[in-house]
Amino acid sequence: MHNLWPIPYISAHHLKDNILREVLDFVSRHLSEKGVFYANVNISTQPDGSWQGFPVVYRNFDFYKAAFERNNMTVSDLGHLQEFGHFHPRLSQEAQECQRMLCAVRV
Repeated sequence: MHNLWPIPYISAHHLKDNILREVLDFVSRHLSEKGVFYANVNISTQPDGSWQGFPVVYRNFDFYKAAFERNNMTVSDLGHLQEFGHFHPRLSQEAQECQRMLCAVRV
């Protein structure tokens, strides 16, 4: 199991595209040259939803790759959130497999 705390991190799966753009702009301006930024996302083509008033967004990896690249960062998929110890008791295994951890660094 990976230990990622404390680190710069967001739950991007709750961010609509316009908010994600603003967050990545902020990160790109403040991340140090050797800094690392993590985001958990839902990688899927299913329609967006909501949870307790928050958006739950689903995008393909290429969407996130392009979003990070526009902000001078490269991104890689580190794997399922389950590999980091996150298990959601109310989500199916299929739904949990969409939950991924991304890692971004400066170009």
